[in-house]
Amino acid sequence: LNNQRIEFEAALLFAQKLKRGLIVPMAGKHTSMSAYMRLRENELVPMDLLFDFAHISGTKLFEDVRLVPINMTLPAFLEALEETFPSEYSDRKFTSAARRYRVDNNACGTYGFLKAAKAMNDVRFLVYRGHFYCHYFKHSEQSDASRTMRYNPDLRSYSLLLLQNSFMGQNGKINKYNALHLRRGDYKDRLGYMQGYAKYKMKKEHFNSSIGLYIATEPTKDRKAFEKLMSLQPTYFFQDLNVSWIEAFEGAFGEKTSNTVKDMFGIVDQLIATFAEKFQGTSISTFSHFIYFMRKNRESMFPESSFVGDDMSRFNCSFNIAIQNIN
Repeated sequence: LNNQRIEFEAALLFAQKLKRGLIVPMAGKHTSMSAYMRLRENELVPMDLLFDFAHISGTKLFEDVRLVPINMTLPAFLEALEETFPSEYSDRKFTSAARRYRVDNNACGTYGFLKAAKAMNDVRFLVYRGHFYCHYFKHSEQSDASRTMRYNPDLRSYSLLLLQNSFMGQNGKINKYNALHLRRGDYKDRLGYMQGYAKYKMKKEHFNSSIGLYIATEPTKDRKAFEKLMSLQPTYFFQDLNVSWIEAFEGAFGEKTSNTVKDMFGIVDQLIATFAEKFQGTSISTFSHFIYFMRKNRESMFPESSFVGDDMSRFNCSFNIAIQNIN
């Protein structure tokens, strides 16, 4: 889902520059475009369940971009669009023109996309078929867009309640913990090296080894690969968090998106790592990079966890947060 967030940012910037609204397809597992188009509805999740659309639209940057999330598969939506507005949407020539000046085969370039879009200014619906990565906006533009990517308030509140019931301190406070993200998946053969490097970095950054270390990684029951870290300090994976609250998450979202609920928990992992006292990520991972970014912008991106005063004051507060509309 993290890569789809990056594509969402690029789409928002294009819509803002073109003064257009943005129709936002559902999110699904990270895959090819052709495989995405074959996903069923229970393998997808509406993007407004993941992101705070009201906040994004309320920012100065995107206040003129109307966001329209769709709650159906993209092929079904495109079919309905063709039937309802047969002469008001772009054909595949727009996608070809938008890709003409790209540098990276997996991305769309800003120049080519904007030129093709402006040439079709009179077309009501511009339909771009393909991945929406774009690495060619100015760094400041990308950072400003990323800063608006606040996760859905229910997910933020749930993360705090999960922490409160998993690392329970006195009077509703959360005990201090550190967090680590290790990209396993396609880098599982380098897990030993990544653990060694993580140990070195955590020692250098003076991580307190007497408090818990939460390890965000792809779901696994086999912990043998993590023995190096587990021998040094108390370690926790998502399976070690409060069982009732994990089941509540799966129950609430599993009905909507049974095949994507574990991927959705990756967002909770990011929020848990954002709240942690210290965090060590994987340098090659955009998942880790976004956690670092949220930690630097905690006040705007995770406002429930940001308090006036010392940064550690968030561990000295009692949380009383209600989740609304989760069902």
